[in-house]
Amino acid sequence: RSRLHKTLDHHTLPCQIAVLKGDRQGSRRLSVSLREGRNHQVKRMFDSMAYRVVGLHRVGFCGIRLPAGLAEGEYDILGDKEKRLLFKI
Repeated sequence: RSRLHKTLDHHTLPCQIAVLKGDRQGSRRLSVSLREGRNHQVKRMFDSMAYRVVGLHRVGFCGIRLPAGLAEGEYDILGDKEKRLLFKI
């Protein structure tokens, strides 16, 4: 396991990390899947290792995937299955 994985596992429940894209200047686009998250959790985890977070994009919550074209400030109506997932927590 990488240093990144080991460090992040100490700050939250174990999370999954995948490198989506990298470049020669050292920039990386990562996918981080948290099982537990608090306000600014991802930024704090990466800041503790001197990594700078440029942007975040939430793709789902509580097992519910957000629609791909959903813009900031927009919303989608939940179906019955999605409501059951939310009320289960």
